[in-house]
Amino acid sequence: KAIALFHRAMAAPEIRRALTRPPGNPELWQERKFEVVDGNRWVSGTFDRVVVLRDQNGKALKATVLDFKSDEVKDDAALAELAKQYRPQMEAYRNALSRMLRLPQAKVALGLLFVQANL
Repeated sequence: KAIALFHRAMAAPEIRRALTRPPGNPELWQERKFEVVDGNRWVSGTFDRVVVLRDQNGKALKATVLDFKSDEVKDDAALAELAKQYRPQMEAYRNALSRMLRLPQAKVALGLLFVQANL
């Protein structure tokens, strides 16, 4: 079932576009674990996919966090509700990556990739 889901997802132009290498010399992280201290809390997680764009000196300029979701999405209303539910997780990812790369949060883009969307 997982292999069939993967093949179906990869056939979708939106998913292929989201996974296409961006121009320049991007650094790609896949399934990278992280741990950061945020105030008085310890935050642990795993980034599904991160693309980091750096300048010639190696300084991070901007980054994108892409999180894969296997929820079945039937319509735009369900998609909006799921995006709302995942917002706290994605904001935690933004905060962690911002701290790790010493980037302003505004330079960290977030994306959810639903691999079972039927829109």
